[in-house]
Amino acid sequence: MAFSTSFPVLHLPERLASSSGRSMSPIISSWYFWSNSLGRSCSPDQSLRSTRPDDARSNHRQHSARPHFDGSEWSASGYRRDGAVDRRISERPLRLWWALAGARPSLNTSTMEIGVDSFVAATVDRLTGSAVDPAKNLSELLEAIKLADEVGLDVFGIGEHHRREFLDSAPTVILAAAAVQTRRIRLTSAVTVLSAADPVRVFQEFATLDLLSKGRAEIVAGRGSFIEAFPLFGLELDDYDSLFAEKLELLLKIRENTHVHWSGKHRASLTGQGIYPRPVQNPLPVWLGVGGTPSSFVRAGILGLPLMVAIIGGEPRRFRPLIDRYREAGLRAGHSPDQLRVGIHSLGYVAENAATAADDFFPGYAQSFSNIGRERGWPPVTRAHFDALLGPTGALLVGDPERVAEKILYVNEALGGISRLTFQMSVAALPHPKLMRAIELLGTRVAPLVRTALASGTAEELLSTNSHRAA
Repeated sequence: MAFSTSFPVLHLPERLASSSGRSMSPIISSWYFWSNSLGRSCSPDQSLRSTRPDDARSNHRQHSARPHFDGSEWSASGYRRDGAVDRRISERPLRLWWALAGARPSLNTSTMEIGVDSFVAATVDRLTGSAVDPAKNLSELLEAIKLADEVGLDVFGIGEHHRREFLDSAPTVILAAAAVQTRRIRLTSAVTVLSAADPVRVFQEFATLDLLSKGRAEIVAGRGSFIEAFPLFGLELDDYDSLFAEKLELLLKIRENTHVHWSGKHRASLTGQGIYPRPVQNPLPVWLGVGGTPSSFVRAGILGLPLMVAIIGGEPRRFRPLIDRYREAGLRAGHSPDQLRVGIHSLGYVAENAATAADDFFPGYAQSFSNIGRERGWPPVTRAHFDALLGPTGALLVGDPERVAEKILYVNEALGGISRLTFQMSVAALPHPKLMRAIELLGTRVAPLVRTALASGTAEELLSTNSHRAA
Protein backbone atom coordinates (compact mmCIF):
# COMPACT_ATOMS: atom_id res chain seq x y z
CA MET A 1 0.00 0.00 0.00
CA ALA A 2 1.07 3.53 -0.69
CA PHE A 3 0.80 6.03 2.11
CA SER A 4 1.18 9.79 1.96
CA THR A 5 4.02 10.97 4.14
CA SER A 6 1.90 13.93 5.20
CA PHE A 7 -0.43 11.65 7.16
CA PRO A 8 0.30 9.76 10.37
CA VAL A 9 -0.69 6.21 9.46
CA LEU A 10 -1.74 4.52 12.67
CA HIS A 11 -1.65 7.21 15.28
CA LEU A 12 -4.66 9.33 14.42
CA PRO A 13 -6.55 10.43 17.52
CA GLU A 14 -9.73 8.39 17.87
CA ARG A 15 -11.58 10.72 20.19
CA LEU A 16 -12.90 14.15 19.42
CA ALA A 17 -14.02 15.03 22.90
CA SER A 18 -17.08 17.04 23.69
CA SER A 19 -16.77 20.16 25.73
CA SER A 20 -17.72 18.09 28.77
CA GLY A 21 -14.95 15.58 28.11
CA ARG A 22 -17.49 12.76 28.02
CA SER A 23 -17.87 10.30 25.23
CA MET A 24 -19.86 7.33 24.07
CA SER A 25 -19.88 4.56 21.51
CA PRO A 26 -19.80 5.72 17.91
CA ILE A 27 -22.48 3.22 16.94
CA ILE A 28 -24.82 3.74 19.87
CA SER A 29 -24.35 7.49 19.60
CA SER A 30 -25.99 7.43 16.18
CA TRP A 31 -29.14 6.13 17.85
CA TYR A 32 -28.82 8.72 20.61
CA PHE A 33 -28.65 11.75 18.37
CA TRP A 34 -31.75 10.80 16.41
CA SER A 35 -33.77 10.30 19.57
CA ASN A 36 -33.02 13.86 20.62
CA SER A 37 -33.11 15.67 17.29
CA LEU A 38 -35.72 13.79 15.30
CA GLY A 39 -37.93 15.98 13.21
CA ARG A 40 -35.43 18.81 12.82
CA SER A 41 -34.37 19.61 9.30
CA CYS A 42 -30.62 19.08 9.06
CA SER A 43 -28.36 19.97 6.18
CA PRO A 44 -25.77 17.42 5.04
CA ASP A 45 -22.87 19.45 6.41
CA GLN A 46 -24.28 19.54 9.92
CA SER A 47 -22.54 17.42 12.49
CA LEU A 48 -23.79 14.27 14.13
CA ARG A 49 -24.51 15.58 17.57
CA SER A 50 -26.37 14.97 20.74
CA THR A 51 -28.53 17.77 22.04
CA ARG A 52 -29.16 16.26 25.43
CA PRO A 53 -27.82 18.57 28.18
CA ASP A 54 -24.65 17.32 29.80
CA ASP A 55 -26.19 17.29 33.24
CA ALA A 56 -28.87 14.90 31.99
CA ARG A 57 -26.35 12.29 30.90
CA SER A 58 -25.96 9.23 33.03
CA ASN A 59 -22.69 8.42 34.74
CA HIS A 60 -22.64 5.19 32.76
CA ARG A 61 -21.98 7.07 29.57
CA GLN A 62 -18.78 8.49 30.95
CA HIS A 63 -17.44 4.96 30.95
CA SER A 64 -19.09 3.62 27.83
CA ALA A 65 -17.15 2.68 24.73
CA ARG A 66 -15.31 5.61 23.18
CA PRO A 67 -15.10 7.74 21.06
CA HIS A 68 -18.01 10.12 20.39
CA PHE A 69 -18.12 12.91 17.86
CA ASP A 70 -19.93 15.70 19.67
CA GLY A 71 -21.05 18.33 17.21
CA SER A 72 -21.46 20.99 19.87
CA GLU A 73 -17.80 21.81 19.26
CA TRP A 74 -16.76 20.12 16.03
CA SER A 75 -18.40 20.21 12.62
CA ALA A 76 -18.51 17.25 10.26
CA SER A 77 -16.12 19.03 7.90
CA GLY A 78 -13.34 19.29 10.47
CA TYR A 79 -13.75 22.87 11.65
CA ARG A 80 -14.66 24.11 15.08
CA ARG A 81 -17.84 26.10 15.37
CA ASP A 82 -15.82 28.98 16.80
CA GLY A 83 -13.88 29.14 13.53
CA ALA A 84 -10.68 27.40 14.62
CA VAL A 85 -9.38 24.46 12.62
CA ASP A 86 -9.14 21.00 14.16
CA ARG A 87 -5.42 20.39 13.67
CA ARG A 88 -5.85 16.70 14.32
CA ILE A 89 -7.76 16.33 11.05
CA SER A 90 -6.64 17.31 7.57
CA GLU A 91 -7.02 21.06 7.08
CA ARG A 92 -7.92 20.68 3.44
CA PRO A 93 -11.66 21.27 3.03
CA LEU A 94 -13.95 18.58 1.69
CA ARG A 95 -14.52 20.49 -1.53
CA LEU A 96 -11.04 19.35 -2.63
CA TRP A 97 -12.55 15.91 -3.13
CA TRP A 98 -14.04 17.29 -6.36
CA ALA A 99 -10.64 18.27 -7.72
CA LEU A 100 -8.88 15.13 -6.54
CA ALA A 101 -11.42 12.72 -8.00
CA GLY A 102 -12.18 14.72 -11.11
CA ALA A 103 -15.87 14.79 -10.20
CA ARG A 104 -17.73 14.02 -7.02
CA PRO A 105 -19.40 10.61 -7.38
CA SER A 106 -23.17 10.81 -7.43
CA LEU A 107 -24.54 7.32 -7.93
CA ASN A 108 -23.15 3.80 -8.09
CA THR A 109 -24.35 2.72 -11.52
CA SER A 110 -22.92 -0.78 -11.54
CA THR A 111 -23.79 -3.05 -8.64
CA MET A 112 -24.42 -3.28 -4.93
CA GLU A 113 -24.09 -6.23 -2.57
CA ILE A 114 -27.11 -6.76 -0.32
CA GLY A 115 -27.09 -8.96 2.75
CA VAL A 116 -28.03 -9.52 6.38
CA ASP A 117 -26.26 -9.00 9.70
CA SER A 118 -27.28 -10.75 12.90
CA PHE A 119 -26.36 -10.11 16.53
CA VAL A 120 -27.90 -13.48 17.47
CA ALA A 121 -30.08 -12.04 20.20
CA ALA A 122 -31.05 -14.42 22.99
CA THR A 123 -34.69 -13.84 22.15
CA VAL A 124 -37.85 -14.13 24.19
CA ASP A 125 -41.07 -15.15 22.49
CA ARG A 126 -43.27 -12.06 22.76
CA LEU A 127 -46.45 -14.14 22.56
CA THR A 128 -45.61 -16.58 25.38
CA GLY A 129 -42.98 -14.60 27.29
CA SER A 130 -40.74 -17.66 27.44
CA ALA A 131 -37.09 -17.69 26.46
CA VAL A 132 -36.16 -19.31 23.17
CA ASP A 133 -33.85 -22.27 23.68
CA PRO A 134 -30.31 -21.08 22.77
CA ALA A 135 -29.54 -24.27 20.84
CA LYS A 136 -32.74 -23.83 18.84
CA ASN A 137 -31.91 -20.17 18.29
CA LEU A 138 -28.52 -21.01 16.79
CA SER A 139 -30.02 -23.79 14.68
CA GLU A 140 -32.57 -21.34 13.29
CA LEU A 141 -29.80 -18.86 12.60
CA LEU A 142 -28.03 -21.41 10.41
CA GLU A 143 -31.31 -22.00 8.58
CA ALA A 144 -31.51 -18.25 7.95
CA ILE A 145 -27.96 -18.09 6.58
CA LYS A 146 -28.62 -21.07 4.32
CA LEU A 147 -31.81 -19.43 3.02
CA ALA A 148 -29.98 -16.15 2.39
CA ASP A 149 -27.52 -18.10 0.24
CA GLU A 150 -30.29 -19.88 -1.64
CA VAL A 151 -32.24 -16.71 -2.50
CA GLY A 152 -29.16 -14.96 -3.88
CA LEU A 153 -28.14 -12.53 -1.15
CA ASP A 154 -24.48 -11.59 -1.23
CA VAL A 155 -23.28 -11.51 2.37
CA PHE A 156 -24.20 -12.60 5.90
CA GLY A 157 -22.51 -11.06 8.94
CA ILE A 158 -22.40 -12.15 12.59
CA GLY A 159 -21.74 -9.63 15.35
CA GLU A 160 -19.67 -10.07 18.49
CA HIS A 161 -20.98 -9.29 21.96
CA HIS A 162 -20.12 -10.49 25.45
CA ARG A 163 -23.45 -9.85 27.14
CA ARG A 164 -26.30 -12.01 28.39
CA GLU A 165 -28.63 -10.74 25.66
CA PHE A 166 -26.58 -12.18 22.78
CA LEU A 167 -25.31 -15.57 21.59
CA ASP A 168 -22.57 -14.28 19.28
CA SER A 169 -19.49 -14.23 21.52
CA ALA A 170 -17.75 -16.69 19.15
CA PRO A 171 -18.77 -15.47 15.68
CA THR A 172 -16.19 -17.44 13.70
CA VAL A 173 -17.60 -20.69 15.11
CA ILE A 174 -21.07 -19.76 13.85
CA LEU A 175 -19.69 -18.65 10.49
CA ALA A 176 -17.71 -21.88 10.14
CA ALA A 177 -20.88 -23.90 10.72
CA ALA A 178 -22.56 -21.81 8.03
CA ALA A 179 -19.63 -22.22 5.64
CA VAL A 180 -20.21 -25.95 5.19
CA GLN A 181 -23.94 -25.43 4.54
CA THR A 182 -23.66 -22.65 1.94
CA ARG A 183 -22.17 -22.29 -1.53
CA ARG A 184 -21.68 -18.67 -2.59
CA ILE A 185 -22.70 -16.18 0.10
CA ARG A 186 -19.83 -14.24 1.68
CA LEU A 187 -19.39 -14.72 5.45
CA THR A 188 -18.19 -11.85 7.59
CA SER A 189 -17.98 -10.51 11.10
CA ALA A 190 -20.18 -7.55 12.03
CA VAL A 191 -17.93 -6.51 13.78
CA THR A 192 -14.87 -8.25 15.20
CA VAL A 193 -14.09 -6.38 18.44
CA LEU A 194 -10.42 -6.07 17.58
CA SER A 195 -9.47 -3.95 20.60
CA ALA A 196 -10.24 -6.90 22.87
CA ALA A 197 -8.79 -9.65 20.68
CA ASP A 198 -5.38 -11.01 19.72
CA PRO A 199 -4.80 -10.15 16.04
CA VAL A 200 -2.85 -13.38 15.56
CA ARG A 201 -5.83 -15.47 16.64
CA VAL A 202 -8.25 -13.29 14.68
CA PHE A 203 -6.27 -13.86 11.50
CA GLN A 204 -5.89 -17.59 12.14
CA GLU A 205 -9.61 -18.04 12.78
CA PHE A 206 -10.71 -16.13 9.70
CA ALA A 207 -8.04 -17.77 7.54
CA THR A 208 -9.45 -21.13 8.64
CA LEU A 209 -12.96 -19.89 7.85
CA ASP A 210 -11.71 -18.81 4.43
CA LEU A 211 -10.40 -22.31 3.78
CA LEU A 212 -13.64 -23.94 4.92
CA SER A 213 -15.72 -21.59 2.76
CA LYS A 214 -13.35 -21.80 -0.23
CA GLY A 215 -12.58 -18.09 -0.24
CA ARG A 216 -15.72 -16.41 1.17
CA ALA A 217 -14.52 -15.05 4.53
CA GLU A 218 -14.20 -11.38 5.45
CA ILE A 219 -13.40 -9.37 8.58
CA VAL A 220 -15.09 -6.15 9.61
CA ALA A 221 -12.75 -4.85 12.31
CA GLY A 222 -14.14 -2.37 14.80
CA ARG A 223 -14.35 -1.39 18.42
CA GLY A 224 -17.90 -2.46 19.17
CA SER A 225 -20.68 -0.59 20.90
CA PHE A 226 -20.34 -2.05 24.42
CA ILE A 227 -17.45 -2.17 26.87
CA GLU A 228 -17.95 -5.54 28.59
CA ALA A 229 -15.09 -7.14 26.67
CA PHE A 230 -12.52 -4.88 28.32
CA PRO A 231 -12.81 -6.08 31.93
CA LEU A 232 -13.63 -9.59 30.70
CA PHE A 233 -10.25 -9.87 28.97
CA GLY A 234 -8.28 -7.83 31.48
CA LEU A 235 -7.98 -4.65 29.39
CA GLU A 236 -8.05 -1.03 30.49
CA LEU A 237 -10.59 1.41 29.06
CA ASP A 238 -7.93 4.11 29.21
CA ASP A 239 -6.16 2.17 26.44
CA TYR A 240 -9.27 2.10 24.25
CA ASP A 241 -7.78 4.10 21.35
CA SER A 242 -4.22 2.78 21.42
CA LEU A 243 -5.38 -0.84 21.66
CA PHE A 244 -7.36 -0.57 18.46
CA ALA A 245 -4.69 1.33 16.51
CA GLU A 246 -1.96 -1.09 17.51
CA LYS A 247 -3.98 -4.24 16.90
CA LEU A 248 -5.22 -3.05 13.52
CA GLU A 249 -1.62 -2.37 12.52
CA LEU A 250 -0.61 -5.88 13.53
CA LEU A 251 -3.60 -7.53 11.83
CA LEU A 252 -2.77 -5.83 8.54
CA LYS A 253 0.89 -6.77 8.85
CA ILE A 254 -0.03 -10.42 9.41
CA ARG A 255 -2.31 -10.26 6.38
CA GLU A 256 0.62 -9.09 4.23
CA ASN A 257 3.38 -11.30 5.67
CA THR A 258 3.55 -14.95 6.68
CA HIS A 259 6.56 -14.28 8.92
CA VAL A 260 6.08 -11.20 11.05
CA HIS A 261 8.50 -8.91 12.85
CA TRP A 262 6.56 -6.55 15.08
CA SER A 263 6.62 -4.92 18.50
CA GLY A 264 4.08 -2.86 20.39
CA LYS A 265 2.80 -1.82 23.78
CA HIS A 266 -0.12 -4.18 24.36
CA ARG A 267 1.15 -7.54 23.10
CA ALA A 268 4.33 -9.61 23.14
CA SER A 269 6.63 -8.89 20.20
CA LEU A 270 6.80 -11.10 17.14
CA THR A 271 10.30 -11.93 15.96
CA GLY A 272 9.71 -13.64 12.63
CA GLN A 273 7.31 -16.37 13.65
CA GLY A 274 5.10 -17.80 10.92
CA ILE A 275 1.35 -17.16 11.18
CA TYR A 276 -0.68 -20.08 9.84
CA PRO A 277 -2.85 -21.12 8.11
CA ARG A 278 -2.86 -18.74 5.17
CA PRO A 279 -6.24 -18.00 3.58
CA VAL A 280 -7.47 -18.75 0.07
CA GLN A 281 -7.94 -15.04 -0.61
CA ASN A 282 -4.81 -12.93 -0.84
CA PRO A 283 -5.32 -10.51 0.71
CA LEU A 284 -8.01 -11.63 3.13
CA PRO A 285 -10.64 -8.85 2.96
CA VAL A 286 -10.59 -6.53 5.97
CA TRP A 287 -13.16 -3.74 6.29
CA LEU A 288 -13.07 -1.02 8.93
CA GLY A 289 -16.32 -0.70 10.88
CA VAL A 290 -17.08 2.85 12.03
CA GLY A 291 -19.78 4.88 13.73
CA GLY A 292 -19.61 8.68 13.59
CA THR A 293 -16.01 9.63 14.45
CA PRO A 294 -14.23 11.63 11.71
CA SER A 295 -10.76 10.28 12.49
CA SER A 296 -12.03 6.72 12.00
CA PHE A 297 -13.16 7.60 8.48
CA VAL A 298 -9.80 9.23 7.76
CA ARG A 299 -7.93 6.21 9.14
CA ALA A 300 -9.80 3.85 6.81
CA GLY A 301 -9.06 6.09 3.83
CA ILE A 302 -5.35 6.34 4.59
CA LEU A 303 -5.07 2.57 4.92
CA GLY A 304 -7.13 1.99 1.77
CA LEU A 305 -9.55 -0.26 3.66
CA PRO A 306 -13.19 -0.60 2.63
CA LEU A 307 -15.48 1.20 5.06
CA MET A 308 -18.53 -0.25 6.84
CA VAL A 309 -20.65 2.51 8.38
CA ALA A 310 -23.27 1.75 11.03
CA ILE A 311 -26.25 4.04 10.39
CA ILE A 312 -28.97 3.05 12.82
CA GLY A 313 -30.67 6.39 13.39
CA GLY A 314 -31.13 9.90 12.13
CA GLU A 315 -30.79 10.59 8.41
CA PRO A 316 -28.20 8.69 6.32
CA ARG A 317 -27.41 11.80 4.24
CA ARG A 318 -25.84 13.39 7.32
CA PHE A 319 -22.97 10.92 6.97
CA ARG A 320 -22.03 12.18 3.51
CA PRO A 321 -19.36 14.67 4.71
CA LEU A 322 -17.65 11.88 6.67
CA ILE A 323 -17.76 9.50 3.71
CA ASP A 324 -16.38 12.25 1.47
CA ARG A 325 -13.57 12.68 3.98
CA TYR A 326 -12.82 8.96 3.78
CA ARG A 327 -12.61 9.10 -0.01
CA GLU A 328 -10.48 12.24 0.04
CA ALA A 329 -8.02 10.72 2.52
CA GLY A 330 -7.81 7.54 0.46
CA LEU A 331 -7.09 9.37 -2.78
CA ARG A 332 -4.46 11.54 -1.11
CA ALA A 333 -2.80 8.37 0.21
CA GLY A 334 -2.55 7.01 -3.33
CA HIS A 335 -5.40 4.49 -3.34
CA SER A 336 -7.65 4.02 -6.35
CA PRO A 337 -11.36 4.97 -6.17
CA ASP A 338 -12.28 1.32 -6.76
CA GLN A 339 -10.42 0.37 -3.59
CA LEU A 340 -12.38 2.85 -1.46
CA ARG A 341 -15.60 0.89 -1.10
CA VAL A 342 -18.37 1.99 1.26
CA GLY A 343 -20.84 -0.35 2.95
CA ILE A 344 -23.78 0.52 5.18
CA HIS A 345 -25.06 -1.47 8.16
CA SER A 346 -28.74 -0.56 8.60
CA LEU A 347 -31.71 -1.59 10.66
CA GLY A 348 -34.40 -2.97 8.39
CA TYR A 349 -37.15 -5.47 7.69
CA VAL A 350 -39.33 -6.41 4.73
CA ALA A 351 -42.90 -7.74 4.73
CA GLU A 352 -45.66 -8.03 2.14
CA ASN A 353 -46.91 -4.53 2.89
CA ALA A 354 -45.52 -1.49 4.67
CA ALA A 355 -48.04 -1.41 7.53
CA THR A 356 -47.40 -5.04 8.44
CA ALA A 357 -43.65 -4.50 8.30
CA ALA A 358 -43.83 -1.53 10.68
CA ASP A 359 -46.15 -3.30 13.11
CA ASP A 360 -43.99 -6.43 13.13
CA PHE A 361 -40.72 -4.57 13.64
CA PHE A 362 -41.65 -1.90 16.17
CA PRO A 363 -42.29 -3.88 19.41
CA GLY A 364 -38.95 -5.70 19.51
CA TYR A 365 -37.07 -2.69 18.18
CA ALA A 366 -38.55 -0.42 20.86
CA GLN A 367 -37.80 -2.90 23.60
CA SER A 368 -34.18 -3.38 22.51
CA PHE A 369 -33.35 0.31 22.29
CA SER A 370 -35.33 1.25 25.38
CA ASN A 371 -33.32 -1.34 27.33
CA ILE A 372 -30.08 0.21 26.09
CA GLY A 373 -31.48 3.64 26.88
CA ARG A 374 -32.09 2.69 30.50
CA GLU A 375 -28.40 1.88 30.87
CA ARG A 376 -27.37 5.24 29.47
CA GLY A 377 -30.09 7.57 30.71
CA TRP A 378 -31.88 8.01 27.38
CA PRO A 379 -35.63 8.35 26.95
CA PRO A 380 -37.62 5.30 25.83
CA VAL A 381 -38.38 4.78 22.16
CA THR A 382 -41.82 5.96 21.09
CA ARG A 383 -43.90 5.00 18.09
CA ALA A 384 -43.73 8.61 16.89
CA HIS A 385 -39.92 8.45 16.80
CA PHE A 386 -40.09 5.13 15.02
CA ASP A 387 -42.59 6.33 12.43
CA ALA A 388 -40.45 9.38 11.68
CA LEU A 389 -37.49 7.12 10.91
CA LEU A 390 -39.67 5.25 8.42
CA GLY A 391 -39.96 8.44 6.35
CA PRO A 392 -38.27 8.94 2.97
CA THR A 393 -35.00 10.24 4.47
CA GLY A 394 -35.01 8.32 7.78
CA ALA A 395 -32.55 5.56 8.61
CA LEU A 396 -34.93 2.60 8.99
CA LEU A 397 -35.30 0.38 5.92
CA VAL A 398 -38.65 -1.08 6.94
CA GLY A 399 -41.54 -1.60 4.54
CA ASP A 400 -42.74 -3.56 1.51
CA PRO A 401 -40.18 -4.67 -1.09
CA GLU A 402 -40.77 -1.76 -3.46
CA ARG A 403 -40.54 0.89 -0.75
CA VAL A 404 -37.40 -0.64 0.74
CA ALA A 405 -35.76 -0.87 -2.69
CA GLU A 406 -36.56 2.80 -3.35
CA LYS A 407 -35.06 3.79 -0.03
CA ILE A 408 -31.88 1.80 -0.71
CA LEU A 409 -31.50 3.69 -3.98
CA TYR A 410 -32.02 6.97 -2.12
CA VAL A 411 -29.31 6.07 0.42
CA ASN A 412 -26.98 5.09 -2.41
CA GLU A 413 -27.45 8.45 -4.09
CA ALA A 414 -27.30 10.47 -0.86
CA LEU A 415 -23.97 8.93 0.12
CA GLY A 416 -22.31 9.18 -3.28
CA GLY A 417 -22.55 5.50 -4.16
CA ILE A 418 -22.29 2.49 -1.85
CA SER A 419 -20.98 -1.00 -2.57
CA ARG A 420 -22.77 -2.98 0.13
CA LEU A 421 -25.84 -2.69 2.33
CA THR A 422 -26.68 -5.12 5.12
CA PHE A 423 -29.94 -5.43 7.05
CA GLN A 424 -29.85 -5.93 10.81
CA MET A 425 -33.20 -7.51 11.68
CA SER A 426 -32.35 -9.43 14.84
CA VAL A 427 -32.71 -6.25 16.92
CA ALA A 428 -36.51 -6.65 16.60
CA ALA A 429 -36.61 -10.22 17.99
CA LEU A 430 -38.87 -11.31 15.15
CA PRO A 431 -40.47 -14.77 15.13
CA HIS A 432 -38.40 -17.14 13.03
CA PRO A 433 -41.00 -17.62 10.25
CA LYS A 434 -41.27 -13.84 9.75
CA LEU A 435 -37.50 -13.45 9.67
CA MET A 436 -37.25 -16.21 7.08
CA ARG A 437 -39.94 -14.59 4.94
CA ALA A 438 -38.13 -11.25 5.18
CA ILE A 439 -34.89 -12.85 3.97
CA GLU A 440 -36.78 -14.45 1.11
CA LEU A 441 -38.28 -11.11 0.10
CA LEU A 442 -34.88 -9.43 0.31
CA GLY A 443 -33.35 -11.94 -2.03
CA THR A 444 -36.18 -12.47 -4.51
CA ARG A 445 -37.72 -9.00 -4.72
CA VAL A 446 -35.69 -6.21 -3.08
CA ALA A 447 -32.23 -7.14 -4.36
CA PRO A 448 -33.37 -7.69 -7.98
CA LEU A 449 -35.14 -4.32 -8.01
CA VAL A 450 -32.03 -2.53 -6.75
CA ARG A 451 -29.65 -4.38 -9.06
CA THR A 452 -31.80 -3.76 -12.11
CA ALA A 453 -32.14 -0.05 -11.35
CA LEU A 454 -28.39 0.39 -10.85
CA ALA A 455 -27.39 -1.70 -13.85
CA SER A 456 -29.84 0.05 -16.19
CA GLY A 457 -29.08 3.54 -14.91
CA THR A 458 -32.74 4.13 -14.02
CA ALA A 459 -32.18 4.68 -10.30
CA GLU A 460 -32.21 8.49 -10.52
CA GLU A 461 -35.31 8.43 -12.73
CA LEU A 462 -37.07 6.12 -10.31
CA LEU A 463 -36.19 8.30 -7.34
CA SER A 464 -37.39 11.42 -9.16
CA THR A 465 -40.66 9.77 -10.12
CA ASN A 466 -41.32 8.56 -6.60
CA SER A 467 -40.41 11.97 -5.16
CA HIS A 468 -43.01 13.68 -7.34
CA ARG A 469 -45.54 10.97 -6.51
CA ALA A 470 -44.99 11.43 -2.78
CA ALA A 471 -45.37 15.18 -3.12
